[in-house]
Amino acid sequence: MLLLFSVDAYSQSTSWIGTANFNWTDASNWTNGVPTQNLHAIIGDANFTGSNQPTLNSGTLKCKSLTIGSGTKSSTLTISRNLIVYGDLTIGSNGTINHNTRRLITLNGDWINNGTYTATNNASRVSFSGTTSSLVGATTFKDLRINAGCTVTLGANITVNSDFDCYGILNPTANYVVSGTADLDVERNGSIQVHTSTFAGNYTISSVDIDARGEVNYASASITQTVSSAYKYGILRISGGSTKELAANLIDIHSGASTRGRVY
Repeated sequence: MLLLFSVDAYSQSTSWIGTANFNWTDASNWTNGVPTQNLHAIIGDANFTGSNQPTLNSGTLKCKSLTIGSGTKSSTLTISRNLIVYGDLTIGSNGTINHNTRRLITLNGDWINNGTYTATNNASRVSFSGTTSSLVGATTFKDLRINAGCTVTLGANITVNSDFDCYGILNPTANYVVSGTADLDVERNGSIQVHTSTFAGNYTISSVDIDARGEVNYASASITQTVSSAYKYGILRISGGSTKELAANLIDIHSGASTRGRVY
């Protein structure tokens, strides 16, 4: 049984060797072939005996999950093509992702950052596209998107400095802050939750724009919350069961169809 388990685990993952060149798509750089949506990619374990750091070099690349820098070898992945990760993306303490081009990382699982993530291009986007995801480890993004149908729960403070579009649900919990110089756009059917006593307790980002069908949910179940009067709400939701208070008269909320301009 142990032998069968070991063979099965091996067949589902491939580790970067890096002896041939820097090309992700060269099968000779991997222990078990080029990663696919059914094959986990591991970069930085004992198999990394070469001198070449991996670069996404052709087409749209895929992997079942991505782990980089969790072993002893310092490892750097350069994002020069689009990458789809169907599971979790983990940056270990010896790992670095350089995301300095107008390329897209699409993630269906969790983002776990214990290493280094750098993005210098304003269009370097990370897009959460699964059902439920956690974002763990303080990270500075350029372009961040939460797609419709996806709930992202923060396990760390994040910074976004170019663009932040929320079509799904963002849950910062009561502990974490979204900051940066980006515009946070709460798009149609998107929702951002507030768990601190004030809106600014969770959101210190430069500006927040709320679509007529975008929702802000004051969701604490344990503390009194003050509803900010600084924003034109599309849908203002009062939930959690605790007391909510107005700081001042609200700006007129969006009006029109029954799917917008609501307080509930």
